[in-house]
Amino acid sequence: MLGMIIEMFGPPAAGKTTVARALTRQLQDAGFVVESIVSNRPADWDGASNGSGPLKSFRSLISRLARPAAQAVPALIEAMRQGHSSARLLKLDPPRTLLSRLRLQRYLMQLSNTWERAARADHVVLFDQGYVQAACSLIQSGHKDPGGELREQLLDAIPKSDLLVGITAPRAILEERLRERLRRQGPLERILEFDLETNIESIAVIADLEKGLERRGRDVISISSLDQPSMMAGLQAVQRKLSDMPDCKKTNAKS
Repeated sequence: MLGMIIEMFGPPAAGKTTVARALTRQLQDAGFVVESIVSNRPADWDGASNGSGPLKSFRSLISRLARPAAQAVPALIEAMRQGHSSARLLKLDPPRTLLSRLRLQRYLMQLSNTWERAARADHVVLFDQGYVQAACSLIQSGHKDPGGELREQLLDAIPKSDLLVGITAPRAILEERLRERLRRQGPLERILEFDLETNIESIAVIADLEKGLERRGRDVISISSLDQPSMMAGLQAVQRKLSDMPDCKKTNAKS
């Protein structure tokens, strides 16, 4: 019996990681064995860095930039050799800048390897960000796509999860959260993040991607992170969906 991959997506500051953790607890309490794959945002610094303040941030920045640069060439060669999804996606829409390309390449390689392992699992594997989110980043880092052709190609190319969960919040709330996130960041942290305008633009990109998924017959369960009652309603909808899948329940229920 095979497990199930649940993939979340949503605009920045929608609360994907928070909802992922809550959903993991909800499903575990309902008797499912759940493995949660949580992706750090680019500006989340390594805890192993020494020092504090600006010096620590500078060392973290160098570490974040050096690692993908060192891994870039061998990772891409291996991806092309094995036909990984990461290589195909990058070829569809190469990011405009070297920094964006290195960051996305490293992220996609890690996602590809983790996804392949999840596909062989006998339990529920929950990604707080997956290939739909990666498609959004590629669109925003790459070339202009006024006709939407690139969106369609990316949606056809990305691997399919078993269940899609879209995380939503009102636009005004998202903008407020993004501005607050920006205020908390230092100058060095901002190098590894999209700017405020690009993050706000991603709201429309995610909405277009969701419409494309629906045109392909993909069911998307929506969870609002606006408040606790709204989020709980969405979590329960996901639990009911899994409970209606006898194979999944039989495979993943705790004894």
